[in-house]
Amino acid sequence: MNSRKDESGKHQYEEEIKSAQPVSTEERGTAFLKTRKGKLSMVVGVFFILLLLLGLHLSGLFEFGEEKEKKEEEMKESLKVLFREPVMLPREKVWLGQNTQIYPEGAIGYEPSIDVDSSGAMFYTAHKDLAWQESWDYTASWWFISTDGGKTWRNPDDIFWNTEGKYLWPGDEGDIAVDAQDRIYYVDTYLEDNNFHVFSNHGDTYLYSKRLQSTLLDDRPWIAAQGDGIVHYLGNNGISIGQGRYWYYRSTDGGLTFTLGKDFRSGWATIDAERLGNHVYIAHEGSDAENNPDVFLYYSDDQGATWNWDNHTYVGPMKRNGVGEGFPIVAAGVEGRVFVIWQDSPQAGNGPATLYFARSEDYGRSFEYWNISMPEGAIYLYPTVDVSPYRDDNLVGVAFYATTDIPVNAESKWYLYAAVALDPKNGTKFQFQKADQQVVYTGDDLHALHDFFEIVIAPDGSINIAYQINVGEHPYEAGEEQRYLMFVRGDVEGLQQ
Repeated sequence: MNSRKDESGKHQYEEEIKSAQPVSTEERGTAFLKTRKGKLSMVVGVFFILLLLLGLHLSGLFEFGEEKEKKEEEMKESLKVLFREPVMLPREKVWLGQNTQIYPEGAIGYEPSIDVDSSGAMFYTAHKDLAWQESWDYTASWWFISTDGGKTWRNPDDIFWNTEGKYLWPGDEGDIAVDAQDRIYYVDTYLEDNNFHVFSNHGDTYLYSKRLQSTLLDDRPWIAAQGDGIVHYLGNNGISIGQGRYWYYRSTDGGLTFTLGKDFRSGWATIDAERLGNHVYIAHEGSDAENNPDVFLYYSDDQGATWNWDNHTYVGPMKRNGVGEGFPIVAAGVEGRVFVIWQDSPQAGNGPATLYFARSEDYGRSFEYWNISMPEGAIYLYPTVDVSPYRDDNLVGVAFYATTDIPVNAESKWYLYAAVALDPKNGTKFQFQKADQQVVYTGDDLHALHDFFEIVIAPDGSINIAYQINVGEHPYEAGEEQRYLMFVRGDVEGLQQ
């Protein structure tokens, strides 16, 4: 050791000498115990740290390496849905005239629409079978409400609607919307014009009806609602008049009055609005006149007062549709999200179609789209999408009819498929499940399930589907089936309410 000449050095030198001297047995024992206790404390500390990490890992708060990546990859997949037993919508009468239904108390119809209010009450309408008049009970289109989660369906409690209203206003197919005040708007076409009905009190109170005059013949209408009585209505003229097939109408007084129609460049189109916000969206195929079937979107940021009619947004591609049953459906999410779904099948029933999904996070200014087709290959009919306006997680539900028996033939079996995902992004994998285990149609008629069906995500996060099944022989239409209106509810596993 080197000697130190200053006092601080001397002190350090003495301490070094002292530390080098032997210690007594008693001191060694004490030191040993102290050392052992220290090591033991360290081991116990490490043990508890490992237990903590394990707990965090098991709880999902902390993942290691590949497991973390696996977890993140799983989050890109859709959620598991537990579907309940399907429910057939009821008729009022059981007398059937000279022809017998397979299900005497079941409602016969097709192309059903469904919506839900903030309480979870649901509203259901559908196209009547005009060729089978004794299969329906009144002149308006089918109109049902459910206040028990879809277990039972009934007419509104309002006496006037039940005794007079539904007999006074003719119709054969309609659409539904709900505004932020829980008023329910129901537009019902009967070819010459449309009738417009308004309900409150979760569907049980009938408020008023109005006749909506459109242009020429009317095909399936579409409506959306938001705020306090803001209603958006797309009148479907069946053919292009002016720039396109559809004209846009707007009401700010709950449908009592509407603006003059605005024609806009489009083919088939659908509309949705932020129920609790200000944005409105119209998704459409390219203009019939331009023969451009790609998918585009118009948007409004001020509840439909102004639109980007001169500069629509490109959403994604579509070739000339071989099936013709995949027009785009749009759903307005929250925080700028907009979702669009459509299918493209240029080979018609001879080869697998492509199912596309698109997402915008800037209120429809731009989109990313990706292929969400089932890996086994399928033909898709009428894909549809919905987002709950009452949740802040952009919970998205999608559904469609499909067959994997390709080329489509007389033995091809068609099923109802659905999936749910949280705020799906480019690359999200939708894990489609059969929402109903029974076959909804068997055959090669690509229009047997008609033009449309609809889903809705309820405030509790459940997916609720209005659809049809085709069974038996139709008494008046050769080669057609009896078509029954159905409902099925799916509960999302592990979802926070």
